[in-house]
Amino acid sequence: MNIIDPRIEAAATVLAPVTPRRRLFGKYVAFFVGVVCLALLANNLLEYRLLVRDYTGFSVRLQREQAQGAANRIDAFVKDIAAQIAWTTQLPWQAASLDDWRLDTARLLHQAPAITEYIKLDAQGVEQLRVSRLAPDSIGSRADLSQDPRFTAARANGMYHGPVSFRRDSEPYMTIALRSPGNDVSIAEVNLKLIWDVVSQIKVGERGNAYVVDDRGR
Repeated sequence: MNIIDPRIEAAATVLAPVTPRRRLFGKYVAFFVGVVCLALLANNLLEYRLLVRDYTGFSVRLQREQAQGAANRIDAFVKDIAAQIAWTTQLPWQAASLDDWRLDTARLLHQAPAITEYIKLDAQGVEQLRVSRLAPDSIGSRADLSQDPRFTAARANGMYHGPVSFRRDSEPYMTIALRSPGNDVSIAEVNLKLIWDVVSQIKVGERGNAYVVDDRGR
């Protein structure tokens, strides 16, 4: 016959109902911790979304400002070249001697290093003078350029901006042609390396690229 100590039996009687309460308390604690963690996670997700939205907005504004700044510099560059050419169109070809034209052209090339070639056409589209940094000068070649779009567009609109082309698949060039009051046309071949340098300095993140697009989306 087993004899149970009355103190052990009393302790068992006292402890028996406490264990379920501890389990229930543990569930409450776990539930509370889960709710808190879920709230913190939701708050962090919201903050992350707001951060991403703010960063995206900042990035777009930064890109827009960079693009606008580059466009302004390109516009100023082209206008400056056109202004340099404009003063050579003030007098018609017949109003100046050949030596005067050669002197003015040399001054133009000195003041506008981006111009690599200057061509003077008379009112009939006949080439009278060609001065180049890359090839021998030509005087009085009498080449007929009356159907050349540089001549016809400048005669019709007063100014012509040609498409960008690449020489030796490396350096970009563009033609600018201006009509004089006497209907002569001055044509300049412009090296756009300066514009290239402006665009290449634009940095958008680590893998961003910058493009210059013409009015036809090219």
